[in-house]
Amino acid sequence: MSEWTDDWFNANFFDIRKHKPKKGQILAQFRAVAFFIDGWVKRNVINILKDNTVGAETAQTIMRNLCVALEEDSIRVPLEMAQDLVLGMSADGVAKKEYRMIVQYSFWTERENVPKDDLHWFVIEILSRQENSPLLAVSQTAGRVV
Repeated sequence: MSEWTDDWFNANFFDIRKHKPKKGQILAQFRAVAFFIDGWVKRNVINILKDNTVGAETAQTIMRNLCVALEEDSIRVPLEMAQDLVLGMSADGVAKKEYRMIVQYSFWTERENVPKDDLHWFVIEILSRQENSPLLAVSQTAGRVV
């Protein structure tokens, strides 16, 4: 496939948070550098950090689940934001500041759908699986994020 369309992608890649794997599908992960920019999610994270006694845990969960940041970045970014607030930066200043992170999306798909020689994509094959049980074995072909 030389050029992807939204329709083709949605018909061939299935978000693991919403779908179970079908026989023969592999787990494909896409990683890329992103920036946490001003918007309603960031404004909510700022308010949680400022006003909530369990703000750090809540902010980390939002970063991981909603923003799909890697685990390390889901901790680091809210920590940097909280440090900026403690050092006197206004909430608007923190909202306008871009925080770098790596995001990771995971999909069930067929092997032939995953781009080859693209360092943003990782393939994890399920070697064995029983119905209604966790994965028993996996094999990962890793790339790296540039």
